[in-house]
Amino acid sequence: MIKDFIVTDPLLAGSNRVSLKRIALLCRSIAVFAALSCAGTFVWHLAHQSQAFLGLFEDDYYFYAVTADRFVSSGKPTFDGTTITNGFHPLWFAILSLLRALCGRFGPAFHAGLALIFFGSMLATYELLRSFARALGASGFAAPVIAVLTSFGTFKLLCGGMETCVGVPLGLWLLVLFARTPILSPRRAFKLGAVAALAALGRLDSVMLIALLLLVSVVLSRLKLIELVQSLLAFAAGGFLLAVYLAANVIYFHSLLPMSALAKRLQTSFHFSLSYLIQAAYSEAFGLLAPIVISLGALALLYLVRRGPGRRRSQLIGFTAIAFAGLFMLINATSGWLFFGWYAYPLPAAIVAGLVYLIELFETLQPRFPRLTAQAVASVSIACVPIYSARYFLQHGPGWTIADNSMLAAAYELKVRLQGRPGLLAMGAMSGMATYVMDRPLFQLEGLVGDKKMIDHLKHRDPLPDVLQEHGADYLIVNVAHEKPFFEQGCLRVIEPNPIWSGPWVANMRGEICGEPVAHFFVAASEKPWAFQLPIEAYVFDLHRSTWR
Repeated sequence: MIKDFIVTDPLLAGSNRVSLKRIALLCRSIAVFAALSCAGTFVWHLAHQSQAFLGLFEDDYYFYAVTADRFVSSGKPTFDGTTITNGFHPLWFAILSLLRALCGRFGPAFHAGLALIFFGSMLATYELLRSFARALGASGFAAPVIAVLTSFGTFKLLCGGMETCVGVPLGLWLLVLFARTPILSPRRAFKLGAVAALAALGRLDSVMLIALLLLVSVVLSRLKLIELVQSLLAFAAGGFLLAVYLAANVIYFHSLLPMSALAKRLQTSFHFSLSYLIQAAYSEAFGLLAPIVISLGALALLYLVRRGPGRRRSQLIGFTAIAFAGLFMLINATSGWLFFGWYAYPLPAAIVAGLVYLIELFETLQPRFPRLTAQAVASVSIACVPIYSARYFLQHGPGWTIADNSMLAAAYELKVRLQGRPGLLAMGAMSGMATYVMDRPLFQLEGLVGDKKMIDHLKHRDPLPDVLQEHGADYLIVNVAHEKPFFEQGCLRVIEPNPIWSGPWVANMRGEICGEPVAHFFVAASEKPWAFQLPIEAYVFDLHRSTWR
C-alpha cells in the first residue's frame, strides 16, 4: 500500500508539492478503466448472447480449451481424443481445467469466469508494473505514470486466452522480488525459488530469465562460498514444483520440453529470420513503442552506469529485463516460425525498465526542467490510455462480429459443410478454433498438441499420406492463406506445417492429394481496420475417396 504522505518529487522541482496518493489513485483508476474495457468486451458479448467473442481469443488458446475439456471429462490431456499430449504451459492449463471443472461446460459461466480471471490478472499486472518501476528507482510520481502508460498494451496481451495471462504478472513479480530481495539467507532464497517455479510453469521459457537473475544475484552476493551454496540449494528446493513437472515430462513424454516447444524446434539447418524481428517490432500490443523505448532505455542505462556507480542492483535487474526480452526474440528468430502476438510477453518489463532509465537520464541532463511542463507531459500521456481503452471496447464489443475474425467464420462454415460426415478430421494451421466450434475430434498436423511419435514423423519428414493413414484420419482440411494453392494435374500440394507459418527451413510432411474436394469455400477478410484481416480459402478432402500422387 502507498503511504498517505506528501513529498517533493525530483521531477517536480519547486516549492509546490504533489500528493503521491492522489497521483497513484488517478493512475490506478485509469488502469482499472482500461482493464474493465478489455475484459468488458467479453461481458458485452455474453450479455447480448453473441458468439463473436470467440474470435477475440488467439487460435492457440483453443488448444488449451479443447485439451482441458477432454482432460476434465476423460482424465486424459488429449486434443484429438486419443493422443496424450503436454503441448501447453502447465500452470495456465491447470487454471483452465479447474475453471472448466467448476463450471461443468464451456458456457456463459465459464467465459464470465475467464473474463474475471483476465480482469484480476490485469489489476495485479498494473500494480506489479508500478512496483517494478519503483524497484528500479523511479520516483513516486514517475512509477505509476510509467505503469499506466505500459498497462494498456499489456492488458491486450493478457486477454487473448494464452498463458501470458499468468506468465506476465508472475515474471514481473519475480523481477520485483529479485530487485528488492537479494539472496542473503536460505529462507529468502526458498521464497524466490518458489516464485521462480511458478513463473516458469506459467511460461516455460522464463527459465532463461531465472538463470539471468540468478547470475546477477551471484555477482552481487557477498556471501561466503558455503553460504552461497546453501542459498542456491534452498532456491532449488523452493522450485520443487518445476522439478516435478520436468520429471513427469521425461517419464511420460521422454523430453524435458513440451511437445509444442519441440514442434517449433525442427529446423533442418541454422537460419536467422530478420522478418521475425521486424514483426516483433510491430507487435499488435505495443507497436513501435517497444523497440524505441527499449533501445533508447538501454543506451540511457549505459550512460548512467558510465557516469557513476548509481544503484548497482536495480540497474542490473533492469538490464536483465531488457536482456531477457532481446535474448528471447533473438532465439525465436532462429526457429523459423512467425511472430505471434503472445510472444511479446517479455516486453512489458523491458518497456518499464527503458522508461525508468530514460526519465532518469532526462532528470540528470535537465535537473531544472519546469515542473508544470513535466506535469503537462505526464497528464497528456496518461490521458491517452482511457481514450484508447474506450475505443478498444467499442471496436471489440459492440463493433465486433463473427466475420471480423476470418478463422472463426471459416470454423462455422466448416461446421455446416461437414454436418452428416462423421469421422476423424485432420488439419494443420488454424485448427484450434475450428476444433472448438465443430466440437469433434481433430488430428493436429503441426505436432503442437501431439506426442513424441508425431514429432518424430515431422523430424524425419515422413510422407503425409502415411501419417494420416496411421492415425485413421477420414477427412483432410487444407486452409490456404497468404499464398495461392498449388495445383498440378488436378492434384493439390499439401505441406504441414506450412512454410508460410513455420518458415522454409523447418522439417515438414508433404503430399499431393488428387480428387474432387467435398467442400471448397472462401472466407473474406473483414474490412474493419481493427479486425483479423486474413482471407482464407479452404478445401476438405474425403481421404477414402481421394488418391495421393
